[in-house]
Amino acid sequence: MSELARYTLSLSHMNILIDIIKQVTFSKRKFGLMKKAFDMSRTCECDIGIFFISRNNKLYQYSTKGMDELWMKYLSTNRHPDESYTNKDVEKVRQGQLKEIIKSHIHW
Repeated sequence: MSELARYTLSLSHMNILIDIIKQVTFSKRKFGLMKKAFDMSRTCECDIGIFFISRNNKLYQYSTKGMDELWMKYLSTNRHPDESYTNKDVEKVRQGQLKEIIKSHIHW
């Protein structure tokens, strides 16, 4: 048996390994985003609420106050968000199209 043959993984084992890597990455990035939200809430004195839905449909949330309190505050404004972004917008920022995004998303 050659050296390479010992380390060859079947496709199903490879998929399991990829799933584990994705789960670990999700956990690390989720916690990193919560740390960023915590820091932003403290330095900018703002309220933040974040929902995470994993690919396994598990729901996670983070809020600077209780999420119920934030939802009630949001719903009581009775208006649309002043700014709203999606992944497509972030991709445009990465491509250097920041001015166009700001113009199209800020509602005066």
